[in-house]
Amino acid sequence: MMPSIGVQLFWMIAVGLTIGFAGHYIYPDRGLSMGSSLFAATLGAVVMGVAAYYLSYDLPGTYSFLGSLSFLFITNVFMQEA
Repeated sequence: MMPSIGVQLFWMIAVGLTIGFAGHYIYPDRGLSMGSSLFAATLGAVVMGVAAYYLSYDLPGTYSFLGSLSFLFITNVFMQEA
């Protein structure tokens, strides 16, 4: 039995904030600001995690982690200054 969506949503947001915070400090001189990194990573975690939850995939937290990294990577690549 899977935990409720509220518990899953809490962990998705926590994963997104953690990845966004770490991602900002990996590349401090280029890429997104702190707020943008947190937002992009949290958005990716929630979107992928909720999709995995409603599609009844196992371990939506893993998809949340991968979605967070993916969104953060994509936004950092396309938002860098030339």
